[in-house]
Amino acid sequence: MVVIKGDTLLEEWSYTMLSALFFTLAYYSYVSLKRRFDTLYGSRELFLKRIIHGMVYIIFLVLIQEAIRVRTANVVEAQVLEIIALIILSAVGVAIFIDIFLSVVWFLKTRR
Repeated sequence: MVVIKGDTLLEEWSYTMLSALFFTLAYYSYVSLKRRFDTLYGSRELFLKRIIHGMVYIIFLVLIQEAIRVRTANVVEAQVLEIIALIILSAVGVAIFIDIFLSVVWFLKTRR
C-alpha cells in the first residue's frame, strides 16, 4: 500500500494546476498569434514569409528560455522556475512548430 503525505499530495495538485494554467495561457496566446498570422500572411504570396516569421518566434522562445536560465542561476528554486518556464514556452513553441510544419506542407502542395 502506498502512503502519500498530505504535503506531497498538495504539491502534486499544485503542479498539476500550474501546468494546466500555463498550458491554457500558452494556448490562448498561440490562438492570438495564429489569428495575427492569418490576417497578415493569409495570402499565397506572403505564405513563405509566414513560415520564416514562425521560425523567428521559435528562436525568440529559445532566447527567452536561456535568459531565464541565466537570470536564475544563483536562485535556490531555479530548477522549479526553469521547469515552469519550459512548460509555458514549450506549449507555445510546439503549437508554432506545428503551424510552421503545416504551412510548409500547404506551401509545397500549392506550388505543384
